[in-house]
Formats: sequence, structure tokens, C-alpha cells
Amino acid sequence: MSAIFEIIWEILRGVATQTPFWVWPLLVGLVVLGLRARTTRQSPVWPYYAIPFLSLMPVGAVSRMTQPMTAWAGFVIGFAVCVVWAYAYQGNRIVQKDAQRITVQGEWVTMITVMTVFWANFVQGVLQSVAPAVLHSAPFLGLFATILGACAGCFVGRSLRIVTWPTLQANIPV
Repeated sequence: MSAIFEIIWEILRGVATQTPFWVWPLLVGLVVLGLRARTTRQSPVWPYYAIPFLSLMPVGAVSRMTQPMTAWAGFVIGFAVCVVWAYAYQGNRIVQKDAQRITVQGEWVTMITVMTVFWANFVQGVLQSVAPAVLHSAPFLGLFATILGACAGCFVGRSLRIVTWPTLQANIPV
């Protein structure tokens, strides 16, 4: 039993010492972002117009995969399913929107999405170092691209719902 713990310890030590320093502050920032999203909050509307561009980030990774048909099929399926789901989900989270600001209820989807993107990329980096053959297998590529597509779709669907949500009109007497 102690041999298993030694192996696990060596793997964890290798990950901790071989990971670039900037990854850990990024992880902390993403956790803080996810925790803030758990509470009802008011924010400007304009960032939601830029958030769909986050969905472009995995496109480069998917286009470089060794089995492009498998990768793109997974990405498109994950993207399409999650755009539809996130669009519907976000409609239940909007409290109020005016021309400049939006109030949304707290939720866990932001934390889950940013952590999934972070850890998927982290795992890809680790596998590149310890098991590069896995990165070229069709099952891994399909699953990895589907996960990336789902996260991208989540960003797009939620933002689309927010920017298309009707704004309240100011009640100004004539």
C-alpha cells in the first residue's frame, strides 16, 4: 500500500514542480471568478458582447489535433448542445436588465465551465509530458474536443441570451 502512495506522491510532486508558475495564480483567479458568480450580482452589459470570443480560444487547439474529423465532430456536437442548453438556462438566471447593467442570480455553471476549461488544458499538458500517445488516440481527441466545444457553447449561449434579453424602458413622463 505504501508503494502506491509513493507513486502518487511522485506524480503530484512532478506536476507541482514542472508546472509553470503562472498557472497557479491563474487557477486562483478562476476560482475567485467562479465563487463570485455564485451570488446574485449586477454587472455592465458590455462584457457579454465580448465573452463569445472566448469560444474561439479552443479552435486553434482543435485544428491542430491529429484526427481533425473526430476532433471537429466532437467540438461541433458539444458546442451545439451547450449553446441551446445555456441559452435556455440563462433565461432563468436574469433578474433585470437595463441599457447599461444586468442583474443575474448566482449560479455554479460559471465555476464549472472555467474549471473544466482550466483542468482540460492542464490534463492535456500533463499528458503531453507523460503519455503523448494518448493525445493522438481517437477516443481522447473526440472526448477532449467535445468538452472544449461544450464549454465554448456555454459561453456563447449564455452571452447570447443576455444580449438579446429585452431591456427595461425608463418611465419618463412626456
